[in-house]
Parts: sequence; C-alpha cells; structure tokens
Amino acid sequence: MSTTDAATLVRFALDRRASSFNDPEHRELRARLGDEGFRVEVHHVADGLGLEVLYAGPSGLLLSARTDSPFAPRLEDYPLTVRSAADRLCHGLIHVAVGALAYPRADDLEDRDRVIRLTVHDVDAHLWQMAERRAEDHAGTDVPVADLTLEPAWAAWKRQRRAGQTQDGRAHPRTTRRWVEVAFDWLVEHDLAQRVGEEGGGTYRLNRAHRALVAEVTSQRLVEALRQADDRVG
Repeated sequence: MSTTDAATLVRFALDRRASSFNDPEHRELRARLGDEGFRVEVHHVADGLGLEVLYAGPSGLLLSARTDSPFAPRLEDYPLTVRSAADRLCHGLIHVAVGALAYPRADDLEDRDRVIRLTVHDVDAHLWQMAERRAEDHAGTDVPVADLTLEPAWAAWKRQRRAGQTQDGRAHPRTTRRWVEVAFDWLVEHDLAQRVGEEGGGTYRLNRAHRALVAEVTSQRLVEALRQADDRVG
C-alpha cells in the first residue's frame, strides 16, 4: 500500500484546490512524511512522473516538474500571448526581479517565517530602474538588432511600453505594468503567491513554496557554475 499511498500524496500535491489540502486523507498522508521509508517511496513515484520533490514535510509536498515531464508548464499555457523572443525574455526578467526583490540576500532564502509582500509597482519600477541604469552604463555601445536573441535584456525591456490604460481603467495588455500583473497572477494560479490588497497596482504575499522554488533554482545554478569552474581549472 505504500506505493499507492505515495502516489496519492503526489496527486494531492498536484491538486491546487484549497479543499484538497484540508482533506482528512491528505492530512494523514502528510503526517506519514516523518517516516523515511515513506518519503523515499514518494520520491520514487514523483521521479517516475518527471517531478522533483523540493520539500517534503508537515506542510506537504512541493514539487517541480522537469522539462520532460507531462506536468511541465508550457509557454502556450502562460496566461498572456507572448509574441517574440524579446517578449519571453521580458517575462523571464519579471520573475527574476520578483525573486531578487523578495530575497536580496542568501539568508533571506532560509528565513521561512519572514512575510514577503510585493506590489506590481515595486517590480515594474525596479525593472525600469535597472534598464535605465544599464542603458547609461552602455551609452554609445551598439545593441545587436540583426539577431534579437543576442539583445541585452535591459535593451529588450526599454523597447516596451511603460504605461497605458484601457477605457475601463485596466492596464493596457501590451505594457510592462500589465505583464507584471500577469506574472503575479501566474504565481497565484500555481500556489506560489496570494493577492492580499490593491495598493501599488496589486499587493501580493509570496508563499513558502515560492521561497523553496527560488532556493532550489539558485542552488542548481550555483552547482552548475562550480562545475564549469572545475572544468576550466581541469
């Protein structure tokens, strides 16, 4: 039964409905994560589905899908039409900026009790300040335009529209402000954040799952950087 129970717990972890977390069977299975044998079984089930277990504890499971997993998010699933490589780059920048603003120091990734709130304005303003600063640093330097895949991130951001509203007062869909809203909505949809207010174009509280995900991605990049350094030394 342990394999079936482990698979059931993974199913619960993939179910984003609040009622799923409060299900009595889910609570019972989460309590069993204290047993090492059961945790190993859960890891095996997740691995077979192309999932990585980032966290397994009293709060349940935090899963991340590998690129070959049927659960991996696809670009076409993103809730806004992304038209070009520059668009994809800008949307990636938004998520990087959220992580950088939320956890400016390595210690911030370990502080699980710290409540982090960001607004749409915080992130949008931060990215525009960064782009302006980079533009000043590279004044007089040619920006590649023949191949946009080589375009610096800051240059791609500066080519976007900064503000604008539709007639009903909403942010125009082709402005960076609206793109930041979409990024936060995506985090909410994936249980990585909660909308808690309307200030600053929308205020969001980042969940522990977001911190764990950023920590995992950061550690993977660090390992890769160290590996590349070892290769150069070798």
